[in-house]
Amino acid sequence: MHIDDNLQYFESKSMGELYQKMKDWEVEWEKSILSINIQQDGHLFTCIALTNPIKVVLCDGVGEEMRSDWSETYDYPELVVKISKDQ
Repeated sequence: MHIDDNLQYFESKSMGELYQKMKDWEVEWEKSILSINIQQDGHLFTCIALTNPIKVVLCDGVGEEMRSDWSETYDYPELVVKISKDQ
């Protein structure tokens, strides 16, 4: 698995083992799994998972990029978005 990919594939012989592999992956790569699809393929449980994207662009209702400011409040950057009531 490559860290830059937002789509991941997991497989295992049991649901419990599949769950553990996915939890271990989240810890190892410090990323969250957002959405999953689990299917049984023969004797294996397989999962295609969507992870959090590396880059997110916030847009308004018409698709225009929204202005954002970065805050160094925590150990990691926090995105603070200001929405004007005039929009």
